[in-house]
Amino acid sequence: MHLAFHVFQRIFSKEPLVKKKISIITPSLNGGGAEKVAVNLANHFADSDYSVDLVVFKLIGPYQSLVNKKVNLVNLSVSRTRYVFFRIRKYLRTNREARVLSVIRDANIFVGFAAYGLKIKRLAFREANTMNAIDNSPQPKKSIYKFLMKVAYKRADRIISNSEDTKTDLVKSKIIPEEKAIVIRNPVLDPSFIELKSEKLHEPWFLDEGTKVILSVGRFHRQKNFSFLISVFKEVHEINSCSRLVIVGEGEENQRLFDLIKIEGLSEVVRIIEFQKNIYPYYENADVFALTSEWEGFGNVLVEALSVGLPIVSTNCPGGPKMVLENGKYGELVPLGDKKAYVKALLAALENPIKRRESINYALHYSVEKVAREYLKVMDITN
Repeated sequence: MHLAFHVFQRIFSKEPLVKKKISIITPSLNGGGAEKVAVNLANHFADSDYSVDLVVFKLIGPYQSLVNKKVNLVNLSVSRTRYVFFRIRKYLRTNREARVLSVIRDANIFVGFAAYGLKIKRLAFREANTMNAIDNSPQPKKSIYKFLMKVAYKRADRIISNSEDTKTDLVKSKIIPEEKAIVIRNPVLDPSFIELKSEKLHEPWFLDEGTKVILSVGRFHRQKNFSFLISVFKEVHEINSCSRLVIVGEGEENQRLFDLIKIEGLSEVVRIIEFQKNIYPYYENADVFALTSEWEGFGNVLVEALSVGLPIVSTNCPGGPKMVLENGKYGELVPLGDKKAYVKALLAALENPIKRRESINYALHYSVEKVAREYLKVMDITN
């Protein structure tokens, strides 16, 4: 009777019910995969009636416009790296009832150290990539970075890896024990993607029935190996003169890629397009999608391509592609660095660029709604 009385008292009183709070931390809102995951989860949780803070070290990047108005955007306004630790710690100290999710490695390290000595309801880190970039670093940087990860990650309650390879790398590198790790696929497709892919595209190559467009999307970084793709495309175009290559993205290798295209004499048949807030019309109107990464934590772009049934050719690199494509069931996997095999696979895909209904249905497994439920379990939220 005593319990029932308090339940009815809460229902009929004017005092609002306290919402469970979730804090998602990301360095910025730049156009990367981790930032998109942060925004997708924040928007979904806010729409599901949770109190949501999206915490950024610095409020920059094109994803700002995608943040739901229900999300409380917290800008730590960090101008220099040395201030990050203290501002994160202050935030965590004043939001102890929040379930905290940090979505990318560098942020995880700062959050982990800042969380020591504080009581936090739940702290989870999302690991977004394999350890390849760290393992390829010179000493002593490699050892120092791994040490920092090991100490910081010890503070987290759970570590969410976006692929089996990502999880395996963390365990093999002795960053975390296996029992602390869990694999959750990325929440890629939000409810708006169906409407977004129907928007009209005004790029001439995509509208010309006589032209076959190979599309690639990603950050202009060595990891994505766009120079390899350009080299591959040169041979493809020599055989199939109707082929064109469009690369969409931004990053530090932007000028180098422009120069390479010019040197290879491909300026008339290769185009670089800056980052697009709505990338889906490009997938919808392309003929083939190409991924040439040397390693890839997950590969959000593969799911985006699958969501329109686009034929895919991907390197079988360490990380997510073989998981996302189910070992070649939903796209062609080419051995890493095998240029001849990649040229052959692209030519075969261009000859028969048929949209696949089974790929579209499969991509829905990566919807924000489905994946967010798994995140809630890890964050110890059951309702």
